[in-house]
Amino acid sequence: MTWSVTKLSVKANTSDGVADRLYANGNMQVPVDVVITAVNADEKPYYLSDSELATIKLVDYNNVDSQLSGKWKYTHQENEYGHIMDGAGGFASSGGGSGASTHASGHSSVQTKRYWVSTTAIENQKIGAAITEPNGNYYNTHSKDENNFVILTGISPITYNTSNVKVTRDENDTTTGMYNLSYDMQVIHVKLSPTVGTSWKAQNYQLSLNQGLIKKAEIYGYHSSADALNYSIKFSPSSAGELSIFYMWPLGSEENRKVGLDVSKNVSPQIPRFNLNGTVTVPTNNRRGSVCFTRVHYSPINGFPAPFSWWGSETTEKAGCKIYDEWGNWGICASLTSSGN
Repeated sequence: MTWSVTKLSVKANTSDGVADRLYANGNMQVPVDVVITAVNADEKPYYLSDSELATIKLVDYNNVDSQLSGKWKYTHQENEYGHIMDGAGGFASSGGGSGASTHASGHSSVQTKRYWVSTTAIENQKIGAAITEPNGNYYNTHSKDENNFVILTGISPITYNTSNVKVTRDENDTTTGMYNLSYDMQVIHVKLSPTVGTSWKAQNYQLSLNQGLIKKAEIYGYHSSADALNYSIKFSPSSAGELSIFYMWPLGSEENRKVGLDVSKNVSPQIPRFNLNGTVTVPTNNRRGSVCFTRVHYSPINGFPAPFSWWGSETTEKAGCKIYDEWGNWGICASLTSSGN
């Protein structure tokens, strides 16, 4: 089908339709709409198919033969991050705007193709559009027929580190209880099989931004298993019989999780059976927009020697998390663990 362009323009999704800003972090996107009208060989309105609309390119306005690339990228797919900077003067994008839309008006047609632009460059960029017609003509927005563009400004991104994140502990985020130990002990010719108990305490710590909420967190390096040590990042027994286990949880909604350790072993000929029931359930992710850490601490059993080997050896994972804010600015945080409070 032969068709030709009668109008081609680009528009930012802001009050003036020309200028917009975005963080130069490679994640934040802002929409750029390409508006096109076309006619067929009989000068009647022609509606481009989705595949024809997809041939529209965003280009460097000052070099229309150069498709937008390098530090400036565009796609038809909208991502999860916010599209409006504070004070940018823009309007929220509507759902479903990433595709093509067609509006008829009299004997003309207007179609819009939305693209999402991101950058890693801290600079101003004039952006135009171009499309190749079936006859091979390269129609663009910087020519004798058209002269329009949008100006996007890449702003220095925020990098998150110890100066703009915090770790807090809320005394109200504490869960306590008792755990039990039962064992057999051979004392001379007498077999003892007591059951004793002592306390445990679980406390949550929240990694959060000084301003705003964490949008996404990629946690890594944690212990992965099918038991209650899954997501643990440090296992710290003491020679006095205490044990602390630290966990780092995936970002998400509030959830009760099973933590801790059950031990069943033959300790020695004098203690052939040793059963410790130490798994407990604790609430996690109880602060929106924060990465939740949990420390579970087991007190030693009073009046009974608790050798270090009963718990096992200390292990520390090389764990951490990469956090992102609403606009895709990010930072890497090493896990914070200590045997104390």
